[in-house]
Amino acid sequence: MLVQKTVKVPIHYATMKGKLHMLDKLTARLTYAVKLWSELIEQHSIRTRKELQNLRHQHFVQEMTGLSAGFVQQCGNQALWMWESYRELHKGWGKAVEKARARGDEQRLCKLLGREPSKPFQGRDSSRKIPTRFDYRTGEVQRSKRAKLSPLLIRISTLEKYEKLTVFLNPSSYHLELLERAEIRDFQLVKHGRKYYAHIAVQYEVEDQPVHAIRGVDLGIRRGAATVLLC
Repeated sequence: MLVQKTVKVPIHYATMKGKLHMLDKLTARLTYAVKLWSELIEQHSIRTRKELQNLRHQHFVQEMTGLSAGFVQQCGNQALWMWESYRELHKGWGKAVEKARARGDEQRLCKLLGREPSKPFQGRDSSRKIPTRFDYRTGEVQRSKRAKLSPLLIRISTLEKYEKLTVFLNPSSYHLELLERAEIRDFQLVKHGRKYYAHIAVQYEVEDQPVHAIRGVDLGIRRGAATVLLC
């Protein structure tokens, strides 16, 4: 069975301030590009990746941000995913509102109207940085046997053409063991507070385990718990 998982690995605590400043500038520029794409998606009702490939839109974002074509496309994909998530949430919210109105449930309706999903870059998304995925065009996770600081690092493109930034990670033995047997798909840089983390998406094979029995548990409120074993 093929399993996909995201591994959260912190950036090494010994990372120099200069490199952290470069990460801050890059992630801020990427967030700006995602916001520009979000505005284009709303203005032109873009719904597919094919529509994202409009060269006029791509050149506009590239001119406004100074990012490479790879970064621009990745930011577009991120913005489209955010809009797809919003539309799906809003569709479910709309159905719940219709159901509450049909039932005449004013209390439920009042709560739902106050919980309408926000569009991308509105509400809580308006000020936070938006992580984007780095693939083979813009970044790479590498293993190193020679480096003393850490056996795992990432190399990412920067705002300067042909210039790459090397940042060491601080993996645990669990991270190293999993990454050793898994295929690395891509990764994101996520900032929590003042710390950066690399969220690495991996894919690996796991042997199927045959099911021999199923046990069900019923936690009673007034009576004790009961279990049933089906073989």
